[in-house]
Amino acid sequence: MSMSLALEHCQQWFREQNDWKNNECGVNYDALPMLQDAGQFYVAIDDGGVETGNETTDSILEVLTLTIGIWRRKEHLTQRDRLAQLKLPSDKYLLGSWTLSDLERTVLLPRFNGLHTNYAFLEGLNTRYNLPSEDYGARFYRPLIYKGRGRMETFGVDDGGAEQIWYGYRLRFRGLHREQKLRSINDAQG
Repeated sequence: MSMSLALEHCQQWFREQNDWKNNECGVNYDALPMLQDAGQFYVAIDDGGVETGNETTDSILEVLTLTIGIWRRKEHLTQRDRLAQLKLPSDKYLLGSWTLSDLERTVLLPRFNGLHTNYAFLEGLNTRYNLPSEDYGARFYRPLIYKGRGRMETFGVDDGGAEQIWYGYRLRFRGLHREQKLRSINDAQG
C-alpha cells in the first residue's frame, strides 16, 4: 500500500511542479519509457522495493526505494552516440529542449523540485493522503535520499515496425520511512 501511495504522489508531483504532460512523465514498469506517444523526453517512475526494520517488534518499519528513469530519444543522432553528445549539459541539435543533464537536476535537486532531502515532497505526500489515516496508515517521516545511478543505458521500444531508441539513466532513491503499528487499542485490551 505505501509504495503505491509514493508512486502516485511522485508522478503527480513531477507533473504539477514541472508542468509535464502524461506522455512526458509517469509510473512505468522498470522505469522505462514504454509509451508509444512519448515526447522527446520521458521521466519514468517505478518502485525499487520496500525494506523492513526490526522483526522483534509488533510493528512494521517500512523504508521505500524508488527508481526514476530519465530518458531522451535519439532521433536527432544519425547513428550511435559515439561522441557521447547526450552526456553533455546542452544539446546543439535541439536548443531549448530538456537534456539528460536538465532532467537529472530536476529529478534530483530540491531547488528544482527534485526528490533528494525534499521535505516539501514528503509533506505533500502526507497531505495528499491525509496521513495518518484509517485507510492509508501512518505518516511518512523521513525524505528520500539520492543513492546514485548507473551508466547511460539504451532502450528500444517497438513502435509497430519502427523501433524508438532511447538513451537515459536510472536514478535510485531510498527513504520515506514510516512505522505501521500492527496492534490496535482493542487488541491490547482483548
